[in-house]
Amino acid sequence: MNNHATAGPAVSSTAVRALRVLEILAASGDPVSITEVAAELKMEKVTAYRMLITLEHAGYVVREDASRRFRLSYKVVSLSRNLLAENEVSRLVQQKLREISNETKETLHYSVLDGHEAVLVHAVRGTQVLSVNFQIGDRSPLHATSIGKVLLAYQDESFLESFVASGLSRFTEETIVDGDTLRRELERIRTQGYGFD
Repeated sequence: MNNHATAGPAVSSTAVRALRVLEILAASGDPVSITEVAAELKMEKVTAYRMLITLEHAGYVVREDASRRFRLSYKVVSLSRNLLAENEVSRLVQQKLREISNETKETLHYSVLDGHEAVLVHAVRGTQVLSVNFQIGDRSPLHATSIGKVLLAYQDESFLESFVASGLSRFTEETIVDGDTLRRELERIRTQGYGFD
């Protein structure tokens, strides 16, 4: 699961594992077997089976008749409907993205902070031959992407310290994995007003 605060006594480990099952299905391009879910979560197959059957009963998972594998149902889309619903803010964001894209010919992405990750919520495709295209809902680490570092640069000190303490994973040779280096990079972003991958 994504970076979260340490679970306390009020947190249901069963609910957390069920959500992890949904994340596993969402991350897979193909239907997933009970064995694969159990291996990913390091749990008994019978436990994974119960989780999948419960999610199927609730309507969030579908079991394919032929393969007996599981995939997400379209009910999951309903959960995000209000988050992505057309409203005045999203209209303004889309309008500004289109204006910038028309001027620069570049593909633009607009992400928001969600926990310790950036989530892509709006995109406008440019006309440049070369472009990087992500999908709505894609998540990215804050310290290893330009948008993530920009979002991180304007968080309060306690959030930054919590993020650094959670560990800075390396994704490429250029990934910043040192807290002091990251702090200097965020200061530079605040000064210049933009960031780089």
